[in-house]
Amino acid sequence: MKPGTPRRRPDSGFSTVELAFMAPGLVVMLVIIVGLGIMVDTHGVVNEAARDAARAGSLQGDTSAANPDPALDHTQARQQALAAARADLGTRCSGKQLLDADLITSYVPQGTPPGPGLNGIAYYKVTIKCSADLSLLSLFGASKELTATFIAPVNTFQSNTAVVG
Repeated sequence: MKPGTPRRRPDSGFSTVELAFMAPGLVVMLVIIVGLGIMVDTHGVVNEAARDAARAGSLQGDTSAANPDPALDHTQARQQALAAARADLGTRCSGKQLLDADLITSYVPQGTPPGPGLNGIAYYKVTIKCSADLSLLSLFGASKELTATFIAPVNTFQSNTAVVG
């Protein structure tokens, strides 16, 4: 060996081999973190859509006189709830708009006990089912079904009848 030439250490190049072994694990961990982030974000949007849909449906007022069967949903309230949910969700549910079947709504008239905190008032309940699409992150077309329910009290001072005058 010439004088002034740096000596090669016997362990040179091992860091490259270590990186080659660790890279797949790091990529898998990154994909999992991104997938969890997408699920958390979509869950928040689904909760927000359920809240907005319940509020939009409850703003239609007391429609129990229009339909004596409280199990049947009232068309105007359902249309408003569906429009609000679709506006919030956009195409987040598997890359398409929220389907009519994925929105469950019910108007509960005054006097029906819903549970703690809502005794004696009428309310509008909305449940949204949405499938979070995770196929961009894997080869298997993974998805996660997310569900959110929200109850909004019906405004007793809101009238759904037109005043002719």
